[in-house]
Amino acid sequence: MSDALQQIIRQAEVQRLQMEMNVMVQKNLSLFKERMPLVYEMVADHQPSNLILRLDHNDKINLLNQEHKHFLYNDDPQAFAQKQIAQFQKKCQVRRFRITRNKEYNDDHIHIPRLNGMIDEYNENSRDRIHGTPEFMPSLIVSGVGLGHHFLELIKNFDIRNLMVYEKCVDAFYGSLHVLDWTTILDHFRQKGKSITLCIGSEPQVALAQIESTINRVGLHSQIYTFVFRHTMRKVELDFIEFYQKELRTFIGGMGYFDDEQIGLAHAYHNVKSKSAVFVSHKTYSRKIRLLLIGNGPSLDEHRDYIEANKDNVIIMSCGTGLSSLLRMGIKPDFHVEMERCIMVNDVIRHFSEADDRNDITLLCLHTVAPETMKAFPDSCYSIKANDAGGPLVRDYFLPQKTNELIFCNPTVANCGLSFAVSMGFEDIHLIGVDLGVKDKEKHHSKHSVYVEMEAFAKKEKIDYTIYDEDRVKPAEGNFGGEVMAMPTLHMARVSMERYLRIITPVFPNLRVSNTNDGAKIEGTVSIRLEDMDDCGVHNKHVEIKSIKKSHLHHHTNRKFEKSSNATLLKPLYAAKDKIKLAEDLSNNADLYDELLRAYREISPTIDLTTHFLLRGSVNTFFGAITEHTFYCSNEDDFRANANIGVRHFNNFIDKVYEKMQADPFKLDETSSGYVKTMQEREKAAQESEENTTEPNRS
Repeated sequence: MSDALQQIIRQAEVQRLQMEMNVMVQKNLSLFKERMPLVYEMVADHQPSNLILRLDHNDKINLLNQEHKHFLYNDDPQAFAQKQIAQFQKKCQVRRFRITRNKEYNDDHIHIPRLNGMIDEYNENSRDRIHGTPEFMPSLIVSGVGLGHHFLELIKNFDIRNLMVYEKCVDAFYGSLHVLDWTTILDHFRQKGKSITLCIGSEPQVALAQIESTINRVGLHSQIYTFVFRHTMRKVELDFIEFYQKELRTFIGGMGYFDDEQIGLAHAYHNVKSKSAVFVSHKTYSRKIRLLLIGNGPSLDEHRDYIEANKDNVIIMSCGTGLSSLLRMGIKPDFHVEMERCIMVNDVIRHFSEADDRNDITLLCLHTVAPETMKAFPDSCYSIKANDAGGPLVRDYFLPQKTNELIFCNPTVANCGLSFAVSMGFEDIHLIGVDLGVKDKEKHHSKHSVYVEMEAFAKKEKIDYTIYDEDRVKPAEGNFGGEVMAMPTLHMARVSMERYLRIITPVFPNLRVSNTNDGAKIEGTVSIRLEDMDDCGVHNKHVEIKSIKKSHLHHHTNRKFEKSSNATLLKPLYAAKDKIKLAEDLSNNADLYDELLRAYREISPTIDLTTHFLLRGSVNTFFGAITEHTFYCSNEDDFRANANIGVRHFNNFIDKVYEKMQADPFKLDETSSGYVKTMQEREKAAQESEENTTEPNRS
């Protein structure tokens, strides 16, 4: 055959391939336009900048990296995918999340004791597990799309329930649209009990948020065993896997559990009937006066002179125990923030501050805060906490007025304070004492802090009281270089604050959050030395405070709501009991997964928000522990035994939940502070002893 004829044949083959690719890309674009509009918008008009489709030296369609002059695949792309699958079948990477025991601190709570009991029984009856790569996978993360041939191999060889795909390079995904019929993939994961999440062109933080949305939809048990398939080994994909494994724990740790949610619901019920105001924000405000957001970290001490010098021209908002530290410095805040639901917050406030000191301070809190805590301040206002069982109740009470949810207000009071400040329209926010990490374990809070006093008291009385647990600290980047050490809660607080700032900064482009603390670096804030801060300027803070209260503190009465019975308010919850309980005699991993998914969907937010938030955390952690200890047992008898342990403990827990909710659904928290109570008793005894000693002798 002549060279000319070969050239003609090759040109004809290239034209045929080009026509096939044109048809395929149009088919795929129509598919994504219908089913995943956001993905469609990303690729509809995409023009590749680096990775382009070309025939390689084997006359196979490949992706050419124009920058480095090499093809993505050094073999036939389809053959490459098959080899990868074969290796994956022999050995896979799996990320296993563990549900651990927790400290029991309230005899009236039912979640922690019963979850601990189930975990203990599992640990007493450990079972052998299978080795190698299982066929059934509740969750699989794939890093890299490439030309996508591996997806066909994956669904052919494995029973994957939730597929999550991360591809940073839009060029690669766009290339796959020309050669892979995505209808096959999307139809496969459209089946009952399956899902697919495509994270294309996203930063790891955005992709993680998409995965979290999947967890909310299908339940934590789907993620306890997460398998990882690395199609490409580019650094960006590897970094995402590392980021996922590190940060997902933060999300899981914020789910809460029944007893906390019941308390939040009860406090919401009583707070809406109080005379306190509810927080609203119907407009976008622009407040130029600087707001000092005061935490109780060790850096607070270095800011004392700055706060004192500027207190007449700034708004001061204290957070949590930062209140008593400021008062001990002789500085009174304008607003004070609380977010913890337990009654011990009230114990601490009343013991470590005087009523006269609180008279001119407005309390800003969440609807979950104990009513007694709100009564500690003559002027108080609460906001709806997002994703909480009491939230729907508060919204129903204030209809048709529009109330606001505070987002990203966990896990520390500083997170809540920042959310309040941004919602009020402050553009110049200065974080003080919001260290979120320390360099010296002995200086974990301000020297004026109640924690320092309580720690000294505990040491004197030989009481076990630990603020800084060296076994649990994690390093974090320092605000001015180096590293600081952070307890898990502070690490979670920093991650939450960074995510919040990432979301709201595009909405409020003039927002500036300054961080002058010698603690952790917080992405989204301006790291600046205190001496380099701009002057606060001159402002009439009293006029500003009056404006804030007028704009955001709303009073309302709903007589119809106040006459509603418990049966009416909680009707969907009471109707869900038998539907949530698990069936017995489950025979394999797929059966167990499907039953957990069925029960989880009975508390879907689309059915009833109160039921969802009240039970979500407990259902997720129980189901997570059942999955962790039951999946992949080496034989059927062991599987059935562990499945039955989980079913029995969970169903008993649900029975106890409904026993409590039918007896007194709006029972207030009674978890008082043992330390404060002991301190009060010792102080009272010392005072009586002193009075007896100084009393004059009587003849």
